[in-house]
Amino acid sequence: MRLKCPYLWMHQCIGTTATVHPCCVTYNNDPQWKTLTFEQGITSPIHKKSRNEFLQGKFPLICKVCKDDESNNIVSHRQRAIKDFPGCDYKEIKIKYLQTPQFREIDLLELFKKDAYKKGEFKLSSGKSSEHYVNCKPVTLSGSGLTLASLLLLSNVKTDYVAGLTLGADPLVSGVALVSALDNRLVNALIVRKEAKGHGTQAWIEGLLPRERTNITVLEDVITTGGSAIKAVEKLRDAGYVVNRVVSIVDRQEDGEADAAMKEADLELISIFKLDELTDDSQ
Repeated sequence: MRLKCPYLWMHQCIGTTATVHPCCVTYNNDPQWKTLTFEQGITSPIHKKSRNEFLQGKFPLICKVCKDDESNNIVSHRQRAIKDFPGCDYKEIKIKYLQTPQFREIDLLELFKKDAYKKGEFKLSSGKSSEHYVNCKPVTLSGSGLTLASLLLLSNVKTDYVAGLTLGADPLVSGVALVSALDNRLVNALIVRKEAKGHGTQAWIEGLLPRERTNITVLEDVITTGGSAIKAVEKLRDAGYVVNRVVSIVDRQEDGEADAAMKEADLELISIFKLDELTDDSQ
């Protein structure tokens, strides 16, 4: 059985000797805790080790006081904390962890401006030339960038399945599936191949396949003409699924070309950011 306690996920307590503890009743008899600094915070190795023990249903050494109290049928500090926060559960704790000051300081748009956008002379996958180039992978393959992007994408997903064309959508569908589980929604992910698998089932679609007529939302990192997303939609529709919405991170705003293609394919297009937000041309 998993144990619950908000302190190891959300709290730091500084003692009179400048030592750092998860809470005010911890049993500080572990040398790793004695050398812990406040700057290391709740992401330190000893925090992670103790949280893993909690997830396995074990009390770490630092929590000996609460363990002893509960063994003697005394209401522990941990149990009082859960009573004070009746919604306390690991799903909520992990979501709240994303709201800590260290995480809130990360601005997703700034990450895309810094790590995904380049200006110069480029040839795009659509065959067009452009002075603007957007490669989302440096952001969507980073822990903080993928988490923030996945939370925003999930807020625009109303279905129980998401899918996307490999390679750009691979981290997106996986990230949305993960954060959905933390949010108690359980959205499943599918990956649409560019070519059918050359062996085995020769499948176009990877993942735990749903029943026919299941509604699926397609995710895309960058929309230019809409061709990649529509290819994924066509393969999903050919397999008997329903697709009505495409959600992208960045819309390159190619003179409305993607909007027209989506309308022709009977699709709603939602984009988190527009290209001019990355280039500051929206000012």
